[in-house]
Amino acid sequence: MPLDTSGSDGNIAKVLQGGFCVGCGACAAIPGSPMTIKMNKYGMYTALYKNGEHSGFQMDLSKVCPFGNDEENENTIGQRLFSSTCKHDERIGYYLKVYAGFVKEDEFRTFGTSGGITTWLLTEMLTRGYINGVIHVRPCLESTLSDRVLFKYAISETVEDVRKGTKSRYYPIEMSKALCKIRDHPGKFAFVGVPCFVKAVRLLSAADKAFEEKFSFSISLFCGHLKSAKYVDYLIRKVGIDPENVVYVDFRKKLATSASDYAIEIVEKRNNEEIRHTKPMREVVEDPWGSGIFKYSACDYCDDVAGETADISLGDAWLPRYVKDPLGTNIVIVRNPKVLEILEEGKINGKLHLEELSPQDVVASQEGNFRHRQDELTYRLFLKEKSGEWYPKKRVVPTENAITKKRQRIQQFRIKLAKTSHEAYLMAESQNDIKIFESVMGPIIRKYRRVYSGNLLTRAVRKVKRVFNRKGDKS
Repeated sequence: MPLDTSGSDGNIAKVLQGGFCVGCGACAAIPGSPMTIKMNKYGMYTALYKNGEHSGFQMDLSKVCPFGNDEENENTIGQRLFSSTCKHDERIGYYLKVYAGFVKEDEFRTFGTSGGITTWLLTEMLTRGYINGVIHVRPCLESTLSDRVLFKYAISETVEDVRKGTKSRYYPIEMSKALCKIRDHPGKFAFVGVPCFVKAVRLLSAADKAFEEKFSFSISLFCGHLKSAKYVDYLIRKVGIDPENVVYVDFRKKLATSASDYAIEIVEKRNNEEIRHTKPMREVVEDPWGSGIFKYSACDYCDDVAGETADISLGDAWLPRYVKDPLGTNIVIVRNPKVLEILEEGKINGKLHLEELSPQDVVASQEGNFRHRQDELTYRLFLKEKSGEWYPKKRVVPTENAITKKRQRIQQFRIKLAKTSHEAYLMAESQNDIKIFESVMGPIIRKYRRVYSGNLLTRAVRKVKRVFNRKGDKS
């Protein structure tokens, strides 16, 4: 079936100009596309016109853009794919079953980020013949940080190669090259990505039937937001290593304390010898994630926490009863009956440990993420509307007073922290001194923390309550 070539490039220009491109590469994967994907000076992938202009390409490129498509959102895609077999929850989308669990066989859990279910499931699909390969992120061990590519999308067609894609990668990725390879490549594939990438693949499949025929399954990883390549550069420098020598980074090296207490492991190569450096993340940076430094601006306009368009979504079970286990536990949202069958067989055969949960448990396990990405999106849209700027059409409308004044200030600070961090790090890089970055960011972060934590009286009352609660637990 031919491509849908009606219209022009639609909202793509607005997406690019407004900073809403995540560099996923869907627009560049279309045959004859005028787009290419490049990493910008801030260490973020973005789409660009190959010749600096549209060049007369007739397809509406916004049809495959996760932030540019006004007609299709997570609700409409999910309804089309899953409504006949699934229930619907306004927070997590459609679902058949929700679990917490981990892999009991082999070492999937040991070497995974949390419970190991993602890699286990992919190997099961491959060995059962449901797929011929997996499109996922793997390390570029032949590369160095100076090449600006430590990880990339690759095609794995063996169990051994699939296992190379285990672990979370807090690093910018684009998928256009891998997608172009598989479009005319024989076989069926499973795709693994963050929610906006899975959505892009769904949109691409709807626009080009050649892609639709390639994807048998899609797996989404829960996502807080994307980080620029400067984030890993910063972490490496904080550990005291020259980024030029680094060949691999494990962002979530497990420690023996708890699932939420993990280390960063950095592998550098000097004189043809690999040297490993492992340091608890809490000793590297105080707030490695929540403040939003090094964040893509587009991420503040995505409300899909749980990968609502995927056949199965997996994340960390950040619930008190699971966090204590340092080996990690997955949150699992299943939407595809065949995937559910694989998981239930794994449970029966003793390969998996699965406990059924509710959608409310999922939200509780990612409470801050859902609050920021969904509840407070209305205010960020309001700020865009107030300034007269274009923003992607979302499932909520701009509203000023949907959140408290305190939460409004928190949102303002997070936007400022993300934006300032990109420019500040460029300054620090030019002088080869991360202290410049920290001198710029430090005052803003301290003000943010004061707003976030409240005044001294509020913090004192909160501390007293915690003490009394602990005493009550012991009585």
